[in-house]
Amino acid sequence: MQSVQDLADPLSNPRRRLMQVQRPHGDDAFRHRAEEARSWTDLYASYGWQVTPSCNGRRGQAPGGLSLPPFPCPLQDLHPEASPGWEKEVTTSPYALDVLWAERPAYGVIARGGGTAVVASLAVDVLTCDEVIERMARVGIIAPVLRTATVREFRVIGERATVVISNAPQPLPQAHGVTVQDWPHPVPLPGAAAGGHVEWVQAPVPEIPLPQAAAVMAALRPPTRP
Repeated sequence: MQSVQDLADPLSNPRRRLMQVQRPHGDDAFRHRAEEARSWTDLYASYGWQVTPSCNGRRGQAPGGLSLPPFPCPLQDLHPEASPGWEKEVTTSPYALDVLWAERPAYGVIARGGGTAVVASLAVDVLTCDEVIERMARVGIIAPVLRTATVREFRVIGERATVVISNAPQPLPQAHGVTVQDWPHPVPLPGAAAGGHVEWVQAPVPEIPLPQAAAVMAALRPPTRP
């Protein structure tokens, strides 16, 4: 089976590339992106990450409490469907994923973080993705890092680093601009190497266990002044 690194080859030099969001236009382009996203779910499922399709453009639950516009949602790969049961339909079963994508194809992938899931996520607002990776590396932590678009009024205004971590036993408070997401929470994952609102900067390595939240937060703590 291919790895995320194989599929995300354009991410090999993230320092020299800015996020470029390219939403598919037309039925053929949407279908192609949805099929690509479905193929990526097999990789995530192989890690034990339970996933489901994102909003497919018309029935989404917009992030930040925004009301969806009267036109197809422009942020559909950032959030799940509006149905409150999205966290119950997440799965690692290839058959169930086929059924979900047949019922409502989407070009985004949403993982369930927290609760009974094996993963959670940690949002970093004060450091760049490269700084997050460098600080973790100093203490021997190698963790998956996502570049996630931040939006306002359905427009991309910036980006934040999201670290995929092992599901911690209890929520931890926000500290120095680092937040462990509330549980259960949607974790947007890339459905393609590039072009979406979320992309891998440091892809998962199946052989390396996900770190605990407390260890990552300690690694990202601002250095103490002498």
